[in-house]
Amino acid sequence: MDYWLWKALTYRPRVVFIEYNGLQVPPQLAVQEYNPNNVWDRTRWFGSSLQSLVNLGKEKGYELFGCDSQGANAFFIVKEEFYDKPESGKAMG
Repeated sequence: MDYWLWKALTYRPRVVFIEYNGLQVPPQLAVQEYNPNNVWDRTRWFGSSLQSLVNLGKEKGYELFGCDSQGANAFFIVKEEFYDKPESGKAMG
């Protein structure tokens, strides 16, 4: 339900660390229906695809910074802090 929690969040943290379903590879879009009583049924259908979270992040003003090596967690940073200078289009680093 991470997708739905982030979508509903009105507070705007500088960094978002969120789980995704690494079995749903980009550019595949997949978001599990909202169900507050959801319990994982041990199938491949759980959570949200990385691409779905990237799209949501863009809507909310975030850029994907990277993912962990296990393909389970993504890191997003608010767009205005992702670049050295907004006009440069050059990533931090």
